[in-house]
Amino acid sequence: MQLHEKKVTAKQSWSSRRCAGLARDLLKNTSFIRKTLLLCLTFLIVNVAYSQMALKITRMKKISWNSYYGKWSDWPAEWTSYEVGREPILTLYRLDTDGYLFKVYMKIGDQEFSFDFAYEKYDADKNWYQYTDGKGNEIAVQGSTLSKLSLYGWPDSTVEIYFWVSYDSAFALE
Repeated sequence: MQLHEKKVTAKQSWSSRRCAGLARDLLKNTSFIRKTLLLCLTFLIVNVAYSQMALKITRMKKISWNSYYGKWSDWPAEWTSYEVGREPILTLYRLDTDGYLFKVYMKIGDQEFSFDFAYEKYDADKNWYQYTDGKGNEIAVQGSTLSKLSLYGWPDSTVEIYFWVSYDSAFALE
């Protein structure tokens, strides 16, 4: 029985030495681990703060400004749908950590548009968030926000994005 006790004691001392060796190795590599964790954290913060999301537009309506009558045309009753692979692309870049500044790229066929928008206000009557660029261009988002869209993309619920742009056109996107 004493032999058995010695074997157990020997195993315990070997595992104790092994744990102590692992702890010593870990302490030697602590600066490497800290640097790696710091790098991962920095990457995560930059990715969240300056995220981008490309959204495929499945349906769109367009209206035009009538300078003779001084008003916008009526929204069409029907949506224009796009073939798979030919959808307009809306790319949102969040430019700040608070979700107030955005760069918006819109590609429709061969045409590309770029705007810098800032959060303006929430319109409770129309239930949408408004963004402006200071040049007369506006975006209104109903069912989400540019901040959420830039981080998560299209949600499962319906979201409509309305553009009023200086090209005397307005778009409703879905």
